[in-house]
Amino acid sequence: MQGVNCFVLISTKVLGGTADEGRQQNGSTFFMIHIGQLIQQELYRQERTPAWLAKKINCERPNVYYIFRQESINTDMLLRISQALNHNFFKYYSSHIDTSDAALE
Repeated sequence: MQGVNCFVLISTKVLGGTADEGRQQNGSTFFMIHIGQLIQQELYRQERTPAWLAKKINCERPNVYYIFRQESINTDMLLRISQALNHNFFKYYSSHIDTSDAALE
């Protein structure tokens, strides 16, 4: 989709557009995920409208455009959007979690 600058940075590979390098803090790399743009991209991929999503998640249409601008979103809202679009948006976050014992030390 043209006009959507959506990004997910994984290591040095960028998915969905352009992004800066991952941020470093305490030896860990934090990956940039603009969840609002990912939601917008998926909505349009499914050829649905912001009005349709607003009705599904029980909010006003202008609020959907506000969601598109958000880099982060609360988990309750993300769950409702995931269910409405039948798309697991949590996967963009969980794919970056290292659950090995070494990572937990």
